[in-house]
Amino acid sequence: MNATLSQEPYQLPAGLLALAVHVVFFSLLYFGFTWQTQPVRTMRVELWRSLPEEVVAPKASAKVEEEVKPLPPPQPQKAIVPDIALPEKKKTEPKPEEKQPDKKPVEVVKPKPVEPKAAEKKKDNSAAEKKAAQEQAARDEQQRDEWRERVRHR
Repeated sequence: MNATLSQEPYQLPAGLLALAVHVVFFSLLYFGFTWQTQPVRTMRVELWRSLPEEVVAPKASAKVEEEVKPLPPPQPQKAIVPDIALPEKKKTEPKPEEKQPDKKPVEVVKPKPVEPKAAEKKKDNSAAEKKAAQEQAARDEQQRDEWRERVRHR
């Protein structure tokens, strides 16, 4: 068989799409790195021929002595009252307990046993489910065979 005759129909659009995705990817990488680089900062300096003369600060001749007074001890702060008044909670007084007459013992009701008819229905449903599963498996096998035939003829 000749290679030019068995060309797949979607090969050209797939190649163009892959090329376009790579171009977009590399352009994002390029612009991402160039946006993050900062321009070189320049420095400005002054050049002097000689150093300036040192200026000597005058010394303080008179010493000032101050009396150090101890601070008074801190006074306790008063409780701060908020500006917003909260509503007071109502105090409920406990109700006097009423004496109830002697209660009769509660009768325990036992649940009814499961009817056997429901169990039989489950058996019938399981047989129908098995039959449906076998039919589905047969259809799946038939579809696989059809797919294999299509692949062989390509």
